[in-house]
Amino acid sequence: NWYITMGNGILNGKVPYKDLFEQKGPLVYFLFSLFCLFNNPFRVVFIFEVLSFSLFLYFSYKLCNRFVSSKSNILSLMLTAFVCLTSYSFVVGGGAVEEYCLPIFAYMLLCFFEFFDDNKEFNSLRLIIWGVLIGILMFVKFTLLCLPFIMFVLFALKYIKNREWIKLNKMVAYFTLGVIAVSIPSVIYFLINDGLRDFLTIYFYNNIFLYRAGSDIFYNLFCVLILCFLSFGVAVYGVVRYLMLNKENKEYIILFCTYFAFLIITGNFSYYFLPLTVFAPIGCAYFSEYIVSKKETLSDSKNLVSIAFILFALCIPFGNGTLELFNKKEDYVQHQIAKDIKNLDSDPSLFCYKLWDYGFYNVLGVTPDVKYYANNLFEPEDFPEMYEAFESYIKEKRAEFVVVEKAVYDKEIDLFSSNYDFYKEYSYTYYKDNLRSFYFNVVLLRVK
Repeated sequence: NWYITMGNGILNGKVPYKDLFEQKGPLVYFLFSLFCLFNNPFRVVFIFEVLSFSLFLYFSYKLCNRFVSSKSNILSLMLTAFVCLTSYSFVVGGGAVEEYCLPIFAYMLLCFFEFFDDNKEFNSLRLIIWGVLIGILMFVKFTLLCLPFIMFVLFALKYIKNREWIKLNKMVAYFTLGVIAVSIPSVIYFLINDGLRDFLTIYFYNNIFLYRAGSDIFYNLFCVLILCFLSFGVAVYGVVRYLMLNKENKEYIILFCTYFAFLIITGNFSYYFLPLTVFAPIGCAYFSEYIVSKKETLSDSKNLVSIAFILFALCIPFGNGTLELFNKKEDYVQHQIAKDIKNLDSDPSLFCYKLWDYGFYNVLGVTPDVKYYANNLFEPEDFPEMYEAFESYIKEKRAEFVVVEKAVYDKEIDLFSSNYDFYKEYSYTYYKDNLRSFYFNVVLLRVK
């Protein structure tokens, strides 16, 4: 919903960061502005996610072909899909950019093995592709650069060890050119719209120096080792099995362990750990090869179809969003509130006070008229500007309607009572996933 709001904002002439405040990279908003050209962008997002995951499976197939026979690779691919899609880190509702970047990581991992196991040098085309992909990651969510950065360090160490300075310099040059090529359209866009400073400040400075959502290492370990035990366990099995068969190649375990440590130290939300599933296909491949060697008929077409249906059925109890499969629009307060607002005003304005973007704007079909339209994860002492803006919007009556959590409304009743009238209270159970939910209670206010 956050990204769709930003996409609609771009189509309505608003400039990301300057007119609408959000923290992800500009490529995300440009992409979602294309989705918002369609009547139902949610369906387009779903199609894009299916395509992204299909591309991830394509590179996973090519990756697994390196380790197992073709007769067990289809089975390994189905297991990969099940393990990844039912992982706790694969969030409800989609939208996590980590999902869109899985094919990028899978392609890079394939190149990683070809470089170290096959001694396949990066030709000019591959260097250009890597440079562009690094640029994409940079302008989607720059913390996603950690995995290719670790790979690059390992590439560089090999070149340095062999004193292949020309190859190293060529790699650095091409990667840099790729990043520059990707950055040029965004820089031009923000220059034309007088928003370059806002972009640099919010996306880079704020995220690096002001954003400090608590990272609990013990919770992160619990999340990965316990809640994501299947996807992580399969990945670890693949690493161990690979080392048993390739004892002289240590780069893979260095890559895995270093990246795992980075995510445990920096992770905040479950989807931060989704990139770890890029290591799962190798574990699924080795496991498939083992069980097919015990029972060869499992690789027969008839049995593969049966296994596919079984895995599909298992996605219902083990998936993350399946508790809401049969919900109707009317079950959600977003649609209830939108219906009530439209009955009161055919051309309304809306502000969600200290709320995440839960979709109230998008269901109502409006673009926020205020910069800080949602509550991003900044502490008041780190970013008082946002919280001061929240209060000013209420005092200045910037929107005809306001949605606010009931508890916040009760706590700040003096702020609201002199500017807005209470209209109605709404509630429903909000599911973060099949394991977590909370009672969501909001009120709708109308300007005096």
